[in-house]
Amino acid sequence: MRMNTTLPQERGLRSPFDERAKWHSASAIGAALVGIVFLGILDLLSSNLHVGALVAIPLIVLAYYVRPWIAFLVGVAIAPVFSALDHDWFAVMPPSSLSVPLDALILAVAFAAVVLTVARMRQRDMQHAKLSADYAHMRVLAERDRLTDLPNRAVFFDGLSQLLGVAAREGDRHGVLFFDLDGFKAVNDTYGHAAGDRVLLMVGTRLRSLLRDFGVAARIGGDEFAAVVEHVRDRNDLERVAYRIEQTLTKPFALGRFDVTLGVSVGSALFPDDATDADSLLAQADVAMYRAKRAKYRTAD
Repeated sequence: MRMNTTLPQERGLRSPFDERAKWHSASAIGAALVGIVFLGILDLLSSNLHVGALVAIPLIVLAYYVRPWIAFLVGVAIAPVFSALDHDWFAVMPPSSLSVPLDALILAVAFAAVVLTVARMRQRDMQHAKLSADYAHMRVLAERDRLTDLPNRAVFFDGLSQLLGVAAREGDRHGVLFFDLDGFKAVNDTYGHAAGDRVLLMVGTRLRSLLRDFGVAARIGGDEFAAVVEHVRDRNDLERVAYRIEQTLTKPFALGRFDVTLGVSVGSALFPDDATDADSLLAQADVAMYRAKRAKYRTAD
């Protein structure tokens, strides 16, 4: 089972606003169809309306739903053709001294009613589309790290907890790596925080590429990161991934005319050997990371 840290939209789920927009779109088409059926019934009862009228209305309504200006052009194009082919176009509504064409009156009323309904539906569609976009944006802000686009701490813990729950039942083994960037503060102090943000962005890109097939990385805070390595056989598998992370993140980062090289301190913890819950597992990896950092400093001295 892969650790799931994707957003609802990425999992194929829709926000409630998407469903409402879809419902209103269907309602608009339904309203057009009802109008067409109504005209068909009138045609059967009075033998006054003809197939030309029934074809004209759905064309204009559907065109309007796509783009209002297309509906106008379709209406302009259809009007003279319809008048020429429909011999009953000038039929008079009896009794009347005003010689009102019955077909024209019914078509005008039906078209106006359906178009107004569709216009209202299109307006709601646009409003709901905007709300849906805002909803998705808020979820991204809440669940993704702004700089690296990696999952944030809360999403990482949630995904790890679910993964460990399944692993406890199925007997799987997973590893957690906790690591930070040695010398990152010097980058901020020397080149500025904008340069530091660019380094973090590149770190996120490298981690996603490295762990795409067998794990998930997250930014825990500052220059601290964590990764889940799934389905490991033993601690050696975990240490090999840790080594690959070190090799990947110690390659130079290009900052304009300058190349910046950082160190990486990595600690690991294995489920269920070291801990059986997400908090304890990450805490064990954090402790191991600081042990590795202290050992590195003693070796440098």
